[in-house]
Amino acid sequence: QASATAGVEAADQVISMALIRAGAVASSEGTGTSLGKIPKPTGMQLMQTFIAHCIPFIGFGITDNGLMIIFGEAIEQFLGKSMGLSTMGAAATGNLLSDIAGIFLGGQVQTMASKFGAHEPDLTNDQRRLNSYRYTKMVGESVGISIGCWIGMAPLLFVEHEEDMDIEVEGRAFHLPHVQSLTRFDA
Repeated sequence: QASATAGVEAADQVISMALIRAGAVASSEGTGTSLGKIPKPTGMQLMQTFIAHCIPFIGFGITDNGLMIIFGEAIEQFLGKSMGLSTMGAAATGNLLSDIAGIFLGGQVQTMASKFGAHEPDLTNDQRRLNSYRYTKMVGESVGISIGCWIGMAPLLFVEHEEDMDIEVEGRAFHLPHVQSLTRFDA
């Protein structure tokens, strides 16, 4: 009886390992399965993962936010005045156009990111299913898009103000001079 049970357990382990190697079943830190031992990515591999996903998302954030602001400003100046389109309507339309542009620019952003060293580490498919990899990837993308969106706000420096403005922030006075718009449309 004991030898039959040991034989079944050995066969079960061999089948489980074969399934894991074939990618049909994954053993992950978060699943609690004991189908096999997948080597965790090293700290260096996780850093490479972070960088490989952060850099392209900086580019995506810059293009998306920058183009949304430029398109939204142009739409507001042109359609807002001639057709009564609201600021939010212009912003939404600018977002639509920047998203479409992002689809066409996505390949170029990814190519440029690769030139800056954004390469995935050599990991197995099983390792890519581990929580440590997935969380590192998501954090890299989140940090990248945040940095990119902040940089992509640069066109706001050139948005036209009707007149000079004096503002106060935390007790300090600032003077913002009148600036010409990037997209000057007089309808």
